[in-house]
Amino acid sequence: MPAPKHLTLDRIRRCTGHSPIPFSDAEYRHILCCPECEYQVGRLDDELIDQPLPAITLWQPWASLLAHAIKRCETRYWYTRHRGPLAIHAAQRWARDQRDLCADPAFRPHLALISPEAADSAGDSLPRGHVLAVGYLEDLWRTENADPHLRKLKIDIPTERALGDYRSGRWAWQFSAMELLLAPLPATGGQGLWEWRPPTRYLWASH
Repeated sequence: MPAPKHLTLDRIRRCTGHSPIPFSDAEYRHILCCPECEYQVGRLDDELIDQPLPAITLWQPWASLLAHAIKRCETRYWYTRHRGPLAIHAAQRWARDQRDLCADPAFRPHLALISPEAADSAGDSLPRGHVLAVGYLEDLWRTENADPHLRKLKIDIPTERALGDYRSGRWAWQFSAMELLLAPLPATGGQGLWEWRPPTRYLWASH
């Protein structure tokens, strides 16, 4: 397989007409799906070499919503000092509360942004027990102070709040980049941050 193309921020700016970061929601999603931008945002490609990566396990549909950049932040009750690449793993668990949420007609439009199949199956087709993507964890904020940060980053506040738990005392984990895998990779997962070793660096959706 040919060596991956390294995408620089200059190429992104030429393609989107935007300079510099932060990107708006529309520009961020453009970067993730534009053939010219090839699912990459500069720093990730330089750091995703064959080496273990920290990973976090999320329940569906939250894992896919984050991996597909439909939500830009993950909300947790705990803090981490980690900053940088973080693999997004979908838990095997598929409980009634998750199924009920995905079956709610009001939630279907969010699933449709992942894929028509996700919406048609009420989330049942979403991969579970797999690593879906690698994101770049940029920053953490207290949820009670999140709105000014979301506004500064041009993130749609009602959508982000609808797709997270922003109760007081929690943390919003803000991702500045997300790179989807060509195909989900099976993994067991774990609690907290755990170590995942990608089998190869040529598995990104852009190659």
